[in-house]
Amino acid sequence: MDEWERCVPWLKAALEKSGNTHTIWDVWTKISEGHAQFWPAPTWAAVTQLADYPRRKVLRIWLAGGNLDDLVRDGLPIAYDFAQHHGCDSVEVEGRKGWAKKLKEHGFKQEKVLLRKEA
Repeated sequence: MDEWERCVPWLKAALEKSGNTHTIWDVWTKISEGHAQFWPAPTWAAVTQLADYPRRKVLRIWLAGGNLDDLVRDGLPIAYDFAQHHGCDSVEVEGRKGWAKKLKEHGFKQEKVLLRKEA
Protein backbone atom coordinates (compact mmCIF):
# COMPACT_ATOMS: atom_id res chain seq x y z
CA MET A 1 0.00 0.00 0.00
CA ASP A 2 3.04 2.33 0.19
CA GLU A 3 2.95 2.87 -3.59
CA TRP A 4 -0.75 3.65 -3.34
CA GLU A 5 -0.17 6.29 -0.65
CA ARG A 6 2.61 7.89 -2.73
CA CYS A 7 0.39 8.08 -5.81
CA VAL A 8 -2.87 9.16 -4.12
CA PRO A 9 -2.29 12.91 -4.66
CA TRP A 10 -1.98 12.42 -8.44
CA LEU A 11 -5.09 10.26 -8.59
CA LYS A 12 -7.10 12.60 -6.33
CA ALA A 13 -6.27 15.48 -8.68
CA ALA A 14 -7.48 13.41 -11.63
CA LEU A 15 -10.72 12.62 -9.80
CA GLU A 16 -11.33 16.30 -9.05
CA LYS A 17 -10.80 17.23 -12.69
CA SER A 18 -13.14 14.49 -13.88
CA GLY A 19 -16.22 15.54 -11.95
CA ASN A 20 -15.72 13.90 -8.55
CA THR A 21 -17.73 10.83 -9.53
CA HIS A 22 -15.68 8.68 -7.15
CA THR A 23 -13.69 9.18 -3.97
CA ILE A 24 -10.14 7.90 -3.78
CA TRP A 25 -11.44 5.09 -1.57
CA ASP A 26 -14.02 4.13 -4.20
CA VAL A 27 -11.11 3.76 -6.60
CA TRP A 28 -9.11 1.68 -4.08
CA THR A 29 -12.15 -0.58 -3.60
CA LYS A 30 -12.42 -1.20 -7.35
CA ILE A 31 -8.72 -2.03 -7.47
CA SER A 32 -8.74 -4.27 -4.40
CA GLU A 33 -11.80 -6.16 -5.68
CA GLY A 34 -10.15 -6.74 -9.06
CA HIS A 35 -12.42 -4.40 -11.04
CA ALA A 36 -9.59 -1.99 -11.90
CA GLN A 37 -5.82 -2.12 -12.24
CA PHE A 38 -3.36 0.20 -10.49
CA TRP A 39 -0.18 1.17 -12.33
CA PRO A 40 2.32 3.04 -10.11
CA ALA A 41 5.54 4.45 -11.54
CA PRO A 42 8.19 6.80 -10.12
CA THR A 43 6.73 9.95 -11.72
CA TRP A 44 3.13 8.96 -12.56
CA ALA A 45 0.29 6.62 -11.72
CA ALA A 46 -2.69 5.31 -13.66
CA VAL A 47 -5.81 3.25 -13.09
CA THR A 48 -7.26 1.16 -15.89
CA GLN A 49 -10.35 -0.96 -16.35
CA LEU A 50 -11.17 -3.73 -18.79
CA ALA A 51 -14.42 -2.80 -20.52
CA ASP A 52 -16.47 -5.55 -22.16
CA TYR A 53 -18.79 -3.95 -24.67
CA PRO A 54 -21.23 -6.19 -26.54
CA ARG A 55 -19.04 -6.19 -29.65
CA ARG A 56 -15.55 -5.48 -28.39
CA LYS A 57 -13.27 -5.51 -25.40
CA VAL A 58 -11.12 -2.48 -24.62
CA LEU A 59 -8.69 -1.31 -21.98
CA ARG A 60 -9.86 2.03 -20.61
CA ILE A 61 -7.29 4.30 -19.03
CA TRP A 62 -9.61 5.76 -16.43
CA LEU A 63 -7.44 7.87 -14.13
CA ALA A 64 -3.91 9.11 -14.52
CA GLY A 65 -1.71 11.73 -12.95
CA GLY A 66 1.83 12.85 -12.43
CA ASN A 67 4.28 13.65 -15.20
CA LEU A 68 2.28 13.44 -18.43
CA ASP A 69 5.32 13.09 -20.72
CA ASP A 70 6.68 10.18 -18.68
CA LEU A 71 3.25 8.63 -18.50
CA VAL A 72 2.78 8.71 -22.26
CA ARG A 73 6.32 7.53 -23.01
CA ASP A 74 6.50 4.75 -20.41
CA GLY A 75 2.87 3.97 -19.62
CA LEU A 76 1.36 3.57 -23.07
CA PRO A 77 3.56 0.58 -24.02
CA ILE A 78 2.59 -1.09 -20.74
CA ALA A 79 -1.10 -0.42 -21.45
CA TYR A 80 -0.82 -1.79 -24.99
CA ASP A 81 0.84 -4.99 -23.77
CA PHE A 82 -1.70 -5.46 -20.99
CA ALA A 83 -4.60 -4.84 -23.39
CA GLN A 84 -3.26 -7.32 -25.93
CA HIS A 85 -2.63 -9.93 -23.24
CA HIS A 86 -6.28 -9.62 -22.12
CA GLY A 87 -7.77 -9.86 -25.61
CA CYS A 88 -8.60 -6.18 -26.04
CA ASP A 89 -8.79 -4.75 -29.52
CA SER A 90 -8.15 -1.16 -28.46
CA VAL A 91 -7.14 1.23 -25.70
CA GLU A 92 -9.33 4.20 -24.83
CA VAL A 93 -8.61 7.17 -22.60
CA GLU A 94 -11.17 8.98 -20.51
CA GLY A 95 -9.87 12.47 -19.84
CA ARG A 96 -9.70 16.18 -20.49
CA LYS A 97 -8.93 17.98 -23.76
CA GLY A 98 -5.20 17.99 -23.08
CA TRP A 99 -5.16 14.22 -23.44
CA ALA A 100 -6.54 14.41 -26.98
CA LYS A 101 -3.81 16.81 -28.02
CA LYS A 102 -1.03 14.84 -26.33
CA LEU A 103 -2.14 11.43 -27.60
CA LYS A 104 -2.89 12.44 -31.20
CA GLU A 105 0.72 11.76 -32.19
CA HIS A 106 0.32 8.25 -30.77
CA GLY A 107 -2.58 7.39 -33.04
CA PHE A 108 -5.45 8.27 -30.72
CA LYS A 109 -8.43 10.18 -32.11
CA GLN A 110 -11.23 11.92 -30.29
CA GLU A 111 -14.49 10.04 -30.78
CA LYS A 112 -16.92 11.75 -28.44
CA VAL A 113 -17.42 14.60 -26.02
CA LEU A 114 -18.92 14.33 -22.55
CA LEU A 115 -21.14 17.21 -21.50
CA ARG A 116 -22.39 17.60 -17.93
CA LYS A 117 -24.73 20.02 -16.19
CA GLU A 118 -25.05 19.84 -12.45
CA ALA A 119 -28.65 19.34 -11.30
